[in-house]
Amino acid sequence: MEENDAPLMNHPSVVPSTGQDARLRSITQQELNEIILSHEAYVERRPNGMRANLKLCDLSHLNFENHNMSGADFTGARLFGARMVGVKLVGAVLYAADLRMTNLDRADMQKADLRGCCLRGAQMNKAMLMNADIRDGTLATQANDGELHAVVPQGPVGAELTCAVLRGADLSLAKISNGFILQTDMTDAVMRGCRLNNANLTKAVLVGADLRDAVMDHANLTGAQMSGAILSGAVLDGANLSSAVLLGAILENVDFSHTNISDAVTAQVVSGGVSGLAQMLSQHAKWVESGGKEGRRANLASVDMSDMKLGAVNLSAAVLHAATLRGIDLEQAAMAMADFALCDMRFSKLVKADLRGASFERTNLSHANLRDANLGAMPIRGAACQMWPTNMHRVKLEKACLAGCDLTQARLTEACLMDADLSGSNLANADLSGADLTGANLQGCNLSGARLKDVKGLS
Repeated sequence: MEENDAPLMNHPSVVPSTGQDARLRSITQQELNEIILSHEAYVERRPNGMRANLKLCDLSHLNFENHNMSGADFTGARLFGARMVGVKLVGAVLYAADLRMTNLDRADMQKADLRGCCLRGAQMNKAMLMNADIRDGTLATQANDGELHAVVPQGPVGAELTCAVLRGADLSLAKISNGFILQTDMTDAVMRGCRLNNANLTKAVLVGADLRDAVMDHANLTGAQMSGAILSGAVLDGANLSSAVLLGAILENVDFSHTNISDAVTAQVVSGGVSGLAQMLSQHAKWVESGGKEGRRANLASVDMSDMKLGAVNLSAAVLHAATLRGIDLEQAAMAMADFALCDMRFSKLVKADLRGASFERTNLSHANLRDANLGAMPIRGAACQMWPTNMHRVKLEKACLAGCDLTQARLTEACLMDADLSGSNLANADLSGADLTGANLQGCNLSGARLKDVKGLS
């Protein structure tokens, strides 16, 4: 097999044998630094460059930070606890590598061969794993008689991501079939078109994850936390979602006819129906007007109020966490300091609503109409007057109308504002760090004092 050829899916990766079981070769940091320099010269096509061959090497706790190791061969290598923050591993071969407890934050692992590798406890926040192959694989040596013998080099080589942390990682089109992803934190991960056939995702955290068109045939998602996740078009034939939490999740075009969703936690209708809701709103109005001395605070968390026309109600400081509010009409409603985190509020009408200081963290407001709404900071009076900013961290406002909105001091970190209408809006002193403004209409928008670090789509 040529050095550049990846091992075949149904065959083990074969490494040379010296007549005995393969042993790991220890590498010092100084030796590694020289190998890295040579490999980077190879990648950049400079003289004297040579592709790094680190097969069956012990690289535990060594530092690769921010270096370019694209295309390098780490087959069967031990990288336990290695520091690989920001490293480039595009197309690298990490077949059956031991990556336990490795720090791979912001690493670029696009198209990497990670079959049979162990990423247990690895840290991979905002790593790029698009088109990576993380399926199962076997490492073997070929003895003198031609027979293949399995190798387990001083650590696990099974394909698994158990207890790994991949918050905000991009795994679009990655292949993780048969993978062990138990109790893994994949909050806000992008997993569009990801193949998770037969994967074990028991108690995985997929809050706010984008799983559009993911293939999860026969996957085990028992007890998975999937609040606010987008599952539109996902394939779940034979999957097990028993006891999974699906509050605020987008489940359009998903066929559950052959899926186990027993005891899954989903949005429920309001207790008592329309009359029960009216009574709750009346009690909440008394609670607001009396400063909490009378009435009762409205708790509408996890309820389904889709397409309801509530108009100018008073829901100030109400709890609507993870509610399904698709298409709801709350025009001119008073909802300062309300909790809308993880809600499905697509196509909702919030024109001229008072939303100061409210929480919209990870809320889906795509196609919503918020024209002239007040999303500015809320003054909190006490010993000293403080301003409580509206929390819109990682909010989805794709194609939403925010024309004329007051977004003064709003926290819009990592928000999706693609194709949104922000014309005439006031974003003075707002925090837009990491936000995506691709295609947004910013005509007449006030951005004075706004934080714009790592903003996408801002010309």
